[in-house]
Amino acid sequence: MWLPWWPSCREPGSTLFFISAGELAVGLVYGLALALLNEMMLFAGQIAGLQFSFSLVNLLDPASNIQTPLLGELFQLMGTLVVIAAGLDRILLASMVRSFRVVPLGAYTLAPMAAMGIVRAAAASFWLRSSWPRPSLRRPC
Repeated sequence: MWLPWWPSCREPGSTLFFISAGELAVGLVYGLALALLNEMMLFAGQIAGLQFSFSLVNLLDPASNIQTPLLGELFQLMGTLVVIAAGLDRILLASMVRSFRVVPLGAYTLAPMAAMGIVRAAAASFWLRSSWPRPSLRRPC
């Protein structure tokens, strides 16, 4: 399997790369938590719309050309409102500040073997996706 250029630990700029990778991992964890909360509200809205027989009522997002259910969009907006009204946005920012106190910026570096494992796992996920069987459009004889 071909992998892109990977800095070795002996190169001068490699420590900056591994420090940046560690900080990126922390940011991805926070982003994933918020994205999961948002998608959970969308899914709850889809289920509620299905139960209320609103499954065909969709909103078209002109930017991405994706249809989203009406109640899913409403649940997302209401979920965001509840998060802000309950002060969870301030709690999230406080936890981020607390994480910077516990592990200061640049103090956590990703080990080269762990970073290589993450890159290989991501590359394998793209390879698996491209190797799925594609449906045939021909009618069987």
